[in-house]
Amino acid sequence: MPLFFERVSIGPGENAGTILDRYDVDRSRWAEVKGLAQNSHIPSNAPLTLGSPQLTWFCVPIDDSVNVVNYRIARDTVNGLRPVNIAFTPQQRAAFVRSCAHGVEIEAERDGNPCAGFRWLQTVKKRNAVPFGGVTEPPEFVDTGAAAFPFYHGWIASTDPDDISFEDTPCGPAPARMGQGIDFLATVSVAVWTPPRVTIAYGYTYHFQIGPAGALWLTKPREATDAEYTEQVRILTAGVGILRQDTGRNLQYRKPPALGSINQ
Repeated sequence: MPLFFERVSIGPGENAGTILDRYDVDRSRWAEVKGLAQNSHIPSNAPLTLGSPQLTWFCVPIDDSVNVVNYRIARDTVNGLRPVNIAFTPQQRAAFVRSCAHGVEIEAERDGNPCAGFRWLQTVKKRNAVPFGGVTEPPEFVDTGAAAFPFYHGWIASTDPDDISFEDTPCGPAPARMGQGIDFLATVSVAVWTPPRVTIAYGYTYHFQIGPAGALWLTKPREATDAEYTEQVRILTAGVGILRQDTGRNLQYRKPPALGSINQ
């Protein structure tokens, strides 16, 4: 059974086939989609090319799954965990490497193919942040986010396909004492993007700290709880990015809908 059904309006120049493409539903499933109880208004002989005004909306089944495929403690005291500016002096390079020598690696994937209707999100609560590139991150932020959109791959236009994979290596320096290093709590999710609606479909939460000996897990990646989704929606609604930019505070954010419900 699908996680839920996304009610989607058909705009100018669109048809049933282009809507299925947007949400990575194979066109070969059109007969199945037409046969859903939620789409009883669609004639059984309706072609994929049908659009407005004959067909103005229909429900798309959301049934992709997400899996964390890799997570591990990361450490590199020689080159650091972020790309080094080749123009740095030796002293600058050494300071940079220390600033990003410890952290974790996270990789997640969703089923299917790249499409515009599914987007990666990551929201973060961070304590003891250190300045990076002259900027100190806020204690809560939408990771990456650009051009008033909250998406992790912020360099991709809001109408372009997003990737099926997510990768991040949050990192920082080793502190002198336990409790003084970075504390990083994040929820990474796949969301369904039906402008202006951003609906979380599925996500994971993870939590780590950096101590004098390096990073250590407080919570290894696991499915996010309802309370954690509530917090993610709150941070998304606040719309503050890692550089304090607007990440879409005027959009509509929702937690995962009830199983089998219509999201509209």
